[in-house]
Formats: sequence, structure tokens, C-alpha cells
Amino acid sequence: MNNIKGQKLTKPTKVQGLLSNQSIVSIEQTYPLTELDFELMQNGKSQTYNIAITMLLTALGYSLGLLEQFFDKKAQISIAEWDVLGVVVFLSIIVYLIGYIIPNKRKKTIQKIKQHFESIPKGQYFMENNSNESE
Repeated sequence: MNNIKGQKLTKPTKVQGLLSNQSIVSIEQTYPLTELDFELMQNGKSQTYNIAITMLLTALGYSLGLLEQFFDKKAQISIAEWDVLGVVVFLSIIVYLIGYIIPNKRKKTIQKIKQHFESIPKGQYFMENNSNESE
């Protein structure tokens, strides 16, 4: 159709020069995520975390022994036993905090990915839709 101005359109009309049949896309450079990087992100607990949990579970087991002594009327819990429990719990908290502060492989991997996406150029572009619509 040469001139459609002022006409009532009753069927689809193809018009040149408009943004019809196009999409606006955002394109970013992808991060080359390896399987190892993914594994570190998913399960990358630090060794200090594992040590702290082990110490805490040891303290829990020790406290169960103290609990048995507490209910036994003949046995008495000494101050040294309470001290041992307190020291192990305190040390497990310290070890956990050290692991939280010190960067581990998981934190380093996440930081590299974050830096990648902060430094790449971003842009929006028009892209032709390649759909096979009947005219």
C-alpha cells in the first residue's frame, strides 16, 4: 500500500521503517564459569568453618556427659569441667569468626564474577525477529 493515511485498516498491513518485528535486547559478555567455579560457589565452605562446627559438636557431646552428671545425685560437676565446655565453645566461635573474615575460595570466586559484571560494557540493541509469519 502506498498511502494508508486516513484509511480504516481491516487486515494486517506491512509498513516499512517502523520498529515492528524487532525486539530490544540487552547484551552482556558472559562470565566463563567453569565447573570448578560453580562447585566452589555451591559448596565452598572454608576449612575454618568445618573446624568450628567440629569443635561445636564436640562441645555438644561433652555437654551431654555433663548433663548426665547433673542428673546423677552422687556425681558433682567440677568447675574445671564447666571451664572446658566454655573454652571449647568460645574457641569454636573465634575460629568461625576468623573464617568469616578471611577470604576463602568461594568468596574469591564470587568477587571475580562480581568484578567481571561491574567492568563489562552494557548496551541495548535492536534485533530483528526471525519469525516466519504469514503475510
